[in-house]
Amino acid sequence: MQTKRSFLILLVTLAFAWTFAWVFLTPFCGLVFHCGCTWLWAGAAEKCIGAMDAACVQHTCPWCSDGKLGMWIPLGIMCISQTIAVLAIWWKYQLKIFAQLTLQILAAIVAFILSGYLEAIVHGLVKNYPR
Repeated sequence: MQTKRSFLILLVTLAFAWTFAWVFLTPFCGLVFHCGCTWLWAGAAEKCIGAMDAACVQHTCPWCSDGKLGMWIPLGIMCISQTIAVLAIWWKYQLKIFAQLTLQILAAIVAFILSGYLEAIVHGLVKNYPR
């Protein structure tokens, strides 16, 4: 049995996805670049110490080296990819409310991870990371 498409489910999922991206962006940076970035409430990128390369030279990660713009670029790419993933699921499937929410939230999380890693690779190559 199919249910009617709900814009409320779409809006709730998008709000969750964008909030998820905002909260997990700096810990994701710390995970990918091993730079010391952490949760927003624990200092975010304040303690970005960089990582050690093969010659034991310390350098900052590509996102933090660009300042605020360096964090807005990946955040924008992640939010756009999450929006596309959520809209695709919302448009293609008409499930019951709980199943629809679950599927859309999972799609948003997967889109965050995949686009984040892809953006980190591209940003790292552009910035010649590690130097």
